[in-house]
Amino acid sequence: MPNLTKLFGMETGTEENDLEDYKRYYLSDMVNGQSFTGEATMELFPIVEKEEDGKTVIRKYSQVRFRLIDEHKNPIVDEDGNPEVGEYLDIYLNCPKFKDNGICTRIQKPTERFDFHRNLWNWLTGILNIVDPKSLIDPKTGEEINIFKKINLKNVAEFLEGKRVTIEQVEVPDSDYPTFKITMIQ
Repeated sequence: MPNLTKLFGMETGTEENDLEDYKRYYLSDMVNGQSFTGEATMELFPIVEKEEDGKTVIRKYSQVRFRLIDEHKNPIVDEDGNPEVGEYLDIYLNCPKFKDNGICTRIQKPTERFDFHRNLWNWLTGILNIVDPKSLIDPKTGEEINIFKKINLKNVAEFLEGKRVTIEQVEVPDSDYPTFKITMIQ
């Protein structure tokens, strides 16, 4: 029998899921104006795969997972009497394709015709609006920016990692995507 680990270049092991007992939410579980606060964790997915008709297909975009984890200091008891140790909110940010280095180009402000990157735009502008609102103004024109020609998402994710962040769910008329705004970073 051949050594499959060498043959397939396989690395295996087990990972612990620290959030197994936590309650998971998505933006679509929230209503307009509802807030969620938690510690930010970030994960970049330069290559996004999905299954179609039994085949693995690589999508034409990348993603960032923006996760907020709220640990309950005093566990809340659910309907069955089981303590909930915490909850977390996962927000997936669709991005123009980027490589492992995290450098992404041409992120445009969402429009009625194209809002696929709306959550990414709101994430970036939300962070910048709190950290340095002047960075959202074009110094040449004095107008609000409408494009990120180039940005390192890995650096932005590292900046936000571990900070307490509050988001608020926001409804956008005629959009297929639930969205949010960042209201606090500590």
